[in-house]
Amino acid sequence: MNDNVVSDYYSQIENAEYTFACNTTLSDITFFINDYDIVISEKLMNFAATDNERTTCFDELQSNDDLSENIFEDSLLKSPFIVFDINNSRIGFALQT
Repeated sequence: MNDNVVSDYYSQIENAEYTFACNTTLSDITFFINDYDIVISEKLMNFAATDNERTTCFDELQSNDDLSENIFEDSLLKSPFIVFDINNSRIGFALQT
């Protein structure tokens, strides 16, 4: 993700910058792709612990170091219902119920 997006997200989390206490309550994040608002639940943002004691974690939102592309982590693929139309080179999104 763009550095500004990552910085804005982490500015809302106390003592966080790419890592945080595993018991921290994270925020949802919304991405806008064409006409779709895709909300990634805070429950999907905590990716993994960085230590065996599970005291420090890192999340799905990482900087792209100002590259022109964004790599959406698997949390984006878990949030909406996604249809890949390979024949027409397009992708569709719908809310899960």
